[in-house]
Amino acid sequence: MPERVTWYAAVPIAKRDDGWVTCDYTQAIECESAEEAVQIAARMAGKPGYSAAVAFSIAPEMDWD
Repeated sequence: MPERVTWYAAVPIAKRDDGWVTCDYTQAIECESAEEAVQIAARMAGKPGYSAAVAFSIAPEMDWD
């Protein structure tokens, strides 16, 4: 049976000049763990030009047949 893999990442969110917010995927960082993703997102949110950041995980569905 194949191993199930989970990826973790942090992505900063910037406020645009027109008032909308957008993820800055050019600054996304892949992380080793959920804890690391949360810590990096917290640091990203405090950087100039960003108003927030998101830490998330992805566990892709696998076809086990």
